[in-house]
Amino acid sequence: MRSLLSLILLVFSLQILTSAEETVIFHDDFEAATDQSPPQKWTMWGDEKYKDRANYTRDTAQAFNSQASFRIHHPAHTSGYIVSSPKFAIQPKVDMVYTISFWAKSARENEANFSWMAYKSIQPYVTAPTPASHTLTLTPEWKEFRFVIREGWDFFADESSFLMLTFRSTVKKQEEQTLWIDDVTVTEQPSDRQGRLINPATLSYEPLNHHLTSGDQLRVVVDADQILRSTHPEVGGVSFHRVAGWAGLPFNRAGEYALSLEMEEAIRQMNLPMTRAYALGDESFGLEAALDKAASFLDRIRVPQNTSVLEFEIQGASSSLSPA
Repeated sequence: MRSLLSLILLVFSLQILTSAEETVIFHDDFEAATDQSPPQKWTMWGDEKYKDRANYTRDTAQAFNSQASFRIHHPAHTSGYIVSSPKFAIQPKVDMVYTISFWAKSARENEANFSWMAYKSIQPYVTAPTPASHTLTLTPEWKEFRFVIREGWDFFADESSFLMLTFRSTVKKQEEQTLWIDDVTVTEQPSDRQGRLINPATLSYEPLNHHLTSGDQLRVVVDADQILRSTHPEVGGVSFHRVAGWAGLPFNRAGEYALSLEMEEAIRQMNLPMTRAYALGDESFGLEAALDKAASFLDRIRVPQNTSVLEFEIQGASSSLSPA
């Protein structure tokens, strides 16, 4: 019995310790009564012409569990959005984990966006790589969201020195949509991972000497008969945009082979060890036919199929095709 009691006390103590290590560094439940729009801890972002304070208001009619929430309205064909105020910017530390949790809903079924906006400096503003961006699938019912980023893995504190929370009501600029958020909380605690990635920005290397001199012209002379050195057989290739892209090559939109024999032979003589074609799912003749045509084209120009990359996505690369 004493051993069991000791075990329970040990577990309880560890829970208290874990809880104590997690610190709230940003919180807004929008309960404080205010006429300020947007609320104090938030600011409008984007083009000045879209900064309409009426679109970013405290809403007492749509609260998650208390008195108010934050209403973020997006008029059709605009591109304004909201971020946490630079005055309340999160200044991350090395080897720490940052967790954001919040509740959200929309006026109708919709995809909104949350992302961590990063800056190396905010006086003046110097942008840094974004640690993460998430699509929020929403309905008119409140839903909880929780996202985690790890310093040293998702971003680097010495590069992304200031983090601001970013909310967009929709991922489609042309549609009108309203987003409500509530109980926004960010916590900080020691990392649960060993080690860290190498920040490419900190790597030292000798700059490549292009042998260029100042002037208003660029002249390049290539001697194709002079071999400087051998290259690895699997390094180097030329990407093909699509099987039937805007240029109508190597196939046209009807799926007919349109590359001239002279161009085909020129590509063949390049002896490409690999290549890439993307947007295979964006053709008028369908994905299966695009796959067959890509394979036949690789055979015609004598590029190995097993070292070539085919990407399944739409032309703008804004979304990929599902495995199905």
